[in-house]
Amino acid sequence: MTKTICSACNAELEAESKFCPDCGTPNASPKVPPAPVAVTAAENVAKPAQNNSQLSVLGYVLTMLALSLPIIGIILAFVWAFGAKTNLARKNFCRAVLILSGMFLLITIVGVVANYSALAELIGLLL
Repeated sequence: MTKTICSACNAELEAESKFCPDCGTPNASPKVPPAPVAVTAAENVAKPAQNNSQLSVLGYVLTMLALSLPIIGIILAFVWAFGAKTNLARKNFCRAVLILSGMFLLITIVGVVANYSALAELIGLLL
């Protein structure tokens, strides 16, 4: 059996079929498939749909206010930092906030452990 190409969606279909099984267009394409079209590397790369517009001052203020909410702020930081349809400026800001938050959390944990061990040693000397 010979194959043809749908003129609407470029799907491969049987030459005897009357309609394309993918899009339903009547089979009016030529019996010989068209020659492949050369695609450059730049056209072949899928471009993610991002909003690269600048974030206004009000946008930054509202982002900071939203991130200051106790539990919702952490969720929003991860959604905005790693979401696909997020403004690029907000995405980078949230990534920076997450990195700084992780650093401060690590410093806090090290400080609490150091102070606890120093306090336990002091209590041991007093007893």
